[in-house]
Amino acid sequence: MIDKILAAAAIVLPMTDLSDPAQLGEMPITVITATRPSMGVSSQFQQGGIDEQQRFAAAARNARYVEAIQSRHYIQRDQPDLVIDEILAMVERARGAP
Repeated sequence: MIDKILAAAAIVLPMTDLSDPAQLGEMPITVITATRPSMGVSSQFQQGGIDEQQRFAAAARNARYVEAIQSRHYIQRDQPDLVIDEILAMVERARGAP
């Protein structure tokens, strides 16, 4: 199943207008958002990005929204365990696990 999803993603994503996440169908999506302020980024700009990521996750059919509360922009560096856990959870969702 995961192979089919990855193959579909490779084809669908370049041709998809991501302003409509519902077009991605049942593809599992995880949006991980850094919530700590980044240097040189205004709080208004950062909040706008967070709001947009929340809207994207809410509009997608099979999305999960996760806040990385201990991270700035580079979540994979600041909270690598969170990223790993979310990847594994997404794979399980793709396999149809509850």
